[in-house]
Amino acid sequence: MYGLIGSVLRLFMYYHAINLSQWCWILVEGFMLVGCSYVITLSKPLDELKEMRPTSSLIGPTTLSSILGQEAINIIYLCFSIHMLSSQVWYCPFSPDNVDVAKWWLMSDNHLATTLFFSVIFQQHISAWVFSFGSTYRQPIWKNYLLIAFFAAVGALDLYMLLGEPSIVTDRFRISSGTNVVGLPDIPMPMSFRLKLFAMLLGNIFTCILFEYFVVLGPVRSYFRNKYHKDLIPMKK
Repeated sequence: MYGLIGSVLRLFMYYHAINLSQWCWILVEGFMLVGCSYVITLSKPLDELKEMRPTSSLIGPTTLSSILGQEAINIIYLCFSIHMLSSQVWYCPFSPDNVDVAKWWLMSDNHLATTLFFSVIFQQHISAWVFSFGSTYRQPIWKNYLLIAFFAAVGALDLYMLLGEPSIVTDRFRISSGTNVVGLPDIPMPMSFRLKLFAMLLGNIFTCILFEYFVVLGPVRSYFRNKYHKDLIPMKK
């Protein structure tokens, strides 16, 4: 899932000729990728076995519907976020022609890079979250205490960078809410737009949760499983 999110991120970056800052890459590719991959493995199984087997196929309907469905939702919300940005009256499209190739890091000093960064980092969060639900085979997600603590910490950092005032932290990550990152003809990203972007990110989060809970793991999956699935080796009662 992280590979799909990263591939779409690079596709949008190369199309618009922009880049993320070095600190953003460290957070996305280093801290978040390694951290999420570790904490989701700490979810423990239930104390008793269930009558229904979990899926054993890496490319079965359950696995594919979860991965492809989540990625489709993420792409839709990412496109909505970019469209919302480009439709703002104050938005000035970034032109790579104005950047010296030797100073490649300047390609991250724009509103589009900031929008892409927050969209992708929140999508990484929610992917690890929904894949820790565990259906009926693992303990509830809130019993994975390190996962909860990890997401509380990184969520607080993300919200601070998105909604907080410009600071040395936002400057390091090249968040375009301050004049140290963007200058004329651009203006710092207004708080009103950052709130709209935050609402869009929340919509992405809740849509992914509802899809995973009701479609992949819930009544929709149960309906199709009961209708089409048959165990080759029936479980003993």
